[in-house]
Amino acid sequence: MLGKKLKVLAAGLFALGVSTSAHAALVQTVRHTTIWGFPAPHSRDVDVWCEPGEVATGGGYKTFDALDLYISKSAPISNNGVQGWGIRYTSAYPSPDSAIIATAYVVCLKQQ
Repeated sequence: MLGKKLKVLAAGLFALGVSTSAHAALVQTVRHTTIWGFPAPHSRDVDVWCEPGEVATGGGYKTFDALDLYISKSAPISNNGVQGWGIRYTSAYPSPDSAIIATAYVVCLKQQ
Protein backbone atom coordinates (compact mmCIF):
# COMPACT_ATOMS: atom_id res chain seq x y z
CA MET A 1 0.00 0.00 0.00
CA LEU A 2 2.82 2.44 0.85
CA GLY A 3 4.52 1.65 -2.47
CA LYS A 4 1.33 2.55 -4.34
CA LYS A 5 1.03 5.86 -2.44
CA LEU A 6 4.66 6.72 -3.25
CA LYS A 7 4.05 5.97 -6.94
CA VAL A 8 0.98 8.23 -6.93
CA LEU A 9 2.99 10.99 -5.20
CA ALA A 10 5.87 10.62 -7.66
CA ALA A 11 3.44 10.72 -10.61
CA GLY A 12 1.82 13.86 -9.18
CA LEU A 13 5.16 15.61 -8.73
CA PHE A 14 6.20 14.60 -12.24
CA ALA A 15 2.93 16.00 -13.60
CA LEU A 16 3.70 19.28 -11.83
CA GLY A 17 7.07 19.43 -13.53
CA VAL A 18 9.06 18.76 -10.37
CA SER A 19 12.16 16.65 -10.86
CA THR A 20 13.51 14.19 -8.33
CA SER A 21 17.10 15.42 -8.62
CA ALA A 22 19.19 14.62 -5.54
CA HIS A 23 20.21 18.30 -5.33
CA ALA A 24 16.72 19.77 -5.73
CA ALA A 25 14.75 21.02 -2.75
CA LEU A 26 11.02 21.67 -2.67
CA VAL A 27 10.08 24.89 -0.92
CA GLN A 28 6.52 25.49 0.31
CA THR A 29 5.21 29.03 0.79
CA VAL A 30 1.78 30.01 2.10
CA ARG A 31 0.53 33.31 0.66
CA HIS A 32 -2.60 35.19 1.75
CA THR A 33 -4.88 38.15 1.05
CA THR A 34 -7.22 39.71 3.64
CA ILE A 35 -10.42 41.69 3.02
CA TRP A 36 -12.63 43.78 5.31
CA GLY A 37 -16.41 44.11 4.86
CA PHE A 38 -18.54 44.77 1.78
CA PRO A 39 -22.15 45.82 1.16
CA ALA A 40 -24.81 43.11 1.09
CA PRO A 41 -26.37 41.28 -0.62
CA HIS A 42 -23.33 41.20 -2.89
CA SER A 43 -20.62 38.62 -3.28
CA ARG A 44 -16.94 39.37 -3.49
CA ASP A 45 -14.26 37.33 -5.20
CA VAL A 46 -10.84 37.33 -3.60
CA ASP A 47 -7.91 35.81 -5.47
CA VAL A 48 -4.49 35.07 -4.01
CA TRP A 49 -1.63 34.15 -6.34
CA CYS A 50 1.57 32.14 -6.28
CA GLU A 51 4.69 33.72 -7.71
CA PRO A 52 5.57 32.86 -11.34
CA GLY A 53 7.29 29.45 -11.37
CA GLU A 54 5.44 28.22 -8.29
CA VAL A 55 2.67 25.60 -8.35
CA ALA A 56 -0.51 26.00 -6.29
CA THR A 57 -1.00 22.79 -4.32
CA GLY A 58 -3.99 23.85 -2.23
CA GLY A 59 -5.76 26.72 -0.59
CA GLY A 60 -8.51 27.79 1.72
CA TYR A 61 -9.84 30.56 3.91
CA LYS A 62 -10.31 31.84 7.44
CA THR A 63 -13.15 34.16 8.46
CA PHE A 64 -14.17 36.30 11.37
CA ASP A 65 -17.54 37.95 10.99
CA ALA A 66 -20.17 39.49 13.20
CA LEU A 67 -22.87 38.67 10.62
CA ASP A 68 -23.64 35.60 8.51
CA LEU A 69 -20.94 34.97 5.92
CA TYR A 70 -21.15 32.22 3.30
CA ILE A 71 -18.33 30.74 1.25
CA SER A 72 -19.76 29.84 -2.14
CA LYS A 73 -16.45 29.13 -3.91
CA SER A 74 -13.03 27.89 -2.83
CA ALA A 75 -11.12 26.59 -5.86
CA PRO A 76 -7.83 26.64 -7.77
CA ILE A 77 -7.43 29.39 -10.40
CA SER A 78 -4.97 30.20 -13.18
CA ASN A 79 -4.19 33.29 -15.24
CA ASN A 80 -1.54 33.32 -17.97
CA GLY A 81 0.24 30.36 -16.39
CA VAL A 82 0.30 31.82 -12.87
CA GLN A 83 -1.58 29.64 -10.38
CA GLY A 84 -3.50 30.61 -7.27
CA TRP A 85 -6.64 30.09 -5.20
CA GLY A 86 -9.99 31.88 -5.53
CA ILE A 87 -12.61 32.42 -2.83
CA ARG A 88 -16.12 33.91 -3.09
CA TYR A 89 -17.57 35.44 0.08
CA THR A 90 -21.27 36.32 0.27
CA SER A 91 -23.13 38.15 3.04
CA ALA A 92 -26.88 38.54 3.35
CA TYR A 93 -26.55 41.67 5.51
CA PRO A 94 -24.96 45.10 5.08
CA SER A 95 -21.78 45.42 7.08
CA PRO A 96 -19.46 48.21 8.13
CA ASP A 97 -15.85 47.90 6.96
CA SER A 98 -14.74 46.20 10.18
CA ALA A 99 -17.64 43.72 10.57
CA ILE A 100 -16.27 41.05 8.20
CA ILE A 101 -12.66 39.98 8.07
CA ALA A 102 -11.82 37.16 5.66
CA THR A 103 -8.47 35.80 4.57
CA ALA A 104 -7.84 33.64 1.48
CA TYR A 105 -4.77 31.37 1.40
CA VAL A 106 -2.84 29.53 -1.31
CA VAL A 107 -0.11 26.94 -0.66
CA CYS A 108 2.63 27.28 -3.29
CA LEU A 109 5.39 24.82 -4.10
CA LYS A 110 8.65 25.60 -5.92
CA GLN A 111 11.73 23.61 -6.75
CA GLN A 112 15.05 25.21 -5.76
